Amino acid sequence: MKETNAFHADGGFVSHVRPRGFISNTLGQGVTGTIQGKWVLRGKIVELTITETTSENVVNKSTSSTIESFRPNELVIKSATGETSTFTRAL
Repeated sequence: MKETNAFHADGGFVSHVRPRGFISNTLGQGVTGTIQGKWVLRGKIVELTITETTSENVVNKSTSSTIESFRPNELVIKSATGETSTFTRAL
């Protein structure tokens, strides 16, 4: 497991980021720790805005990704850099 993410119905998210995980790679190689913020869906684009983090250099940054596929227990997204990541729902 590279990272865990929780997307809440109120538009908030929490991510426990590890090296080489999707959000770590999107924000900058080696970013790790807990990241919190807001998410919004615009068509096939997921936008994340970071409001709190254990890594001060990424606060108030934003990132977006394109949804490649969405199934009941799996989400595949592609970053602006072209990296594809697959997330599986934890029950």
